[in-house]
Amino acid sequence: MRERPLWAAVEVSYEKAHEFLSKFTGLEVSRKKVHQMAVEEGRRIEQLEENGRRWVFGNGRQMEVGEKVPEVLYIQVDGTGVNDRESGQWMECKVGASFSEKVLISKDRVWLRDKRSYASIEGAEAFGEKFFLECIKQGVLKAKEVFFIADGVGWIRRLKEEYFPEAIGVLDIWHLEREMKKVLGEERAELVESLKVLALQGKGSEILQRLMGEGARVREVEERKKIIEGMTYVRNNLDWIENIPRVEGYGSGPVEKTVDITVSRRFKKRGMSWFRRNANPLLRLRLLKLNGLWDSYWQGRRKEFARYAA
Repeated sequence: MRERPLWAAVEVSYEKAHEFLSKFTGLEVSRKKVHQMAVEEGRRIEQLEENGRRWVFGNGRQMEVGEKVPEVLYIQVDGTGVNDRESGQWMECKVGASFSEKVLISKDRVWLRDKRSYASIEGAEAFGEKFFLECIKQGVLKAKEVFFIADGVGWIRRLKEEYFPEAIGVLDIWHLEREMKKVLGEERAELVESLKVLALQGKGSEILQRLMGEGARVREVEERKKIIEGMTYVRNNLDWIENIPRVEGYGSGPVEKTVDITVSRRFKKRGMSWFRRNANPLLRLRLLKLNGLWDSYWQGRRKEFARYAA
């Protein structure tokens, strides 16, 4: 009675979950009740996560590391906006993905066989600690090499330095290309492509010099401001640009896809807005399904309900 409505609710709206259950299972569970159960169950998972975070970061206890020893572990982090019903503005949902096993299934398709996702609407510190604990399960402390691939914005760089200091930071080539298009304009495609080639060679300083030359030739104040912003972005990420050749230009496509699947498809449909206190619990349930943990979680819950009923 509890699992079935929530299985539907992580995919579709509470109203549609109610309608689906009524039509195909005969369960008459109101929209309000489905919402209530989602919040209750999700908050229970949130509390379990918070207990784990306090156990390690509050009490200084060690977490069980496990036996996984990846040759190479990839860690990727990004963020996306979710409409905040309370303020009418956007609140940032932070998203992380980690994986080590890439399987080529066709010419343009790669299956990330062991990918684990984490997402939450919370501060960078809380997100960083919980995501780090997820990465421990993926073998981050034992991996022979760890690549941290992201867009290089301030909070993500700080998160990398605080929780993954030994990882090799890599600037996502797609974000760099997008930044250069914004700075130079879509009509400068040839120049943008040449800067991308330099990035794939890890030559951030040469990109900076080329931008300086462009800035010197520009007379319009607004155009010059854009180029200065681009130079600042490159300068702040010179070390990560240098590491781009180490992953052969492999970018943050997996976390971009994770953002879409985890957040956008359920939380960013037309007209949707959320209270933070209700969005996070539903995210917890959605992650259970996406990470393949749904059945094991509910098996444990059924045992709990059975003991309670007895």
